[in-house]
Amino acid sequence: MMKTLLLFVGLLLTWESGQVLGDQTVSDNELQEMSDQGSKYVNKEIQNAVNGVKQIKTLIEKTNEERKTLLSNLEEAKKKKEDALNETRESETKLKEFPGVCNETMMALWEECKPCLKQTCMKFYARVCRSGSGLVGRQLEEFLNQSSPFYFWMNGDRIDSLLENDRQQTHMLDVMQDHFSRASSIMDELFQDSLMPFSPYEPLNFHAMFQPFLEMIHEAQQAMDVHFHSPAFQLPPTEFIREGDDDRTVCREIRHNSTGCLRMKDQCDKC
Repeated sequence: MMKTLLLFVGLLLTWESGQVLGDQTVSDNELQEMSDQGSKYVNKEIQNAVNGVKQIKTLIEKTNEERKTLLSNLEEAKKKKEDALNETRESETKLKEFPGVCNETMMALWEECKPCLKQTCMKFYARVCRSGSGLVGRQLEEFLNQSSPFYFWMNGDRIDSLLENDRQQTHMLDVMQDHFSRASSIMDELFQDSLMPFSPYEPLNFHAMFQPFLEMIHEAQQAMDVHFHSPAFQLPPTEFIREGDDDRTVCREIRHNSTGCLRMKDQCDKC
């Protein structure tokens, strides 16, 4: 832009000098040279804008590859989880078909397990978490009374809890895929428009020329950013405790739904 202004000022000075002196005029060659230099500058700026769009497209494509890898890993984890759930349901069904004596024995052991489990969990909570022990104790009592030994526990979750989490995660991935596809489509459109030749018969209007690009970039940002803050993108609450998590996470889990206490069943012989 500075070069163009300097050329324009030089042209005015040359024209003014020619008018005053009367014997100096701007030759056709000089005018052509000025025109060529101005055209080169404008073309360079347009090329820079096109290169910028190409860089954005390259970034989108790289992000898309990373997204595909992430989705592939999530699908693999989901498949393993579904297989584990199916095996768990089959085992539960077989247990329910056992003779009544076996069922009675299992229920008796469960009744002996519950007091120890509650006591162990409450000792941990009172020692580490130190807040709301009374409320947590009543919640845990209700939870244990409503539970059945026929439920197989996986990472502290019951089967129905795992299924609900799986549905939430599937919905979240579908929404993420939809909005990423929309953003990718917008960037493709922006890239194609950036390569369209400019008509030599129309005056250059840079604001109008690049306004559609700015609008599409804004839409792409909205598709990739704003929707990540919507409820559909909020990660479901963690329903289980992993080994190595800090004590605050354990406390939150116990307060949340009491299933964290089941991770302490190994400390009770009856369980």
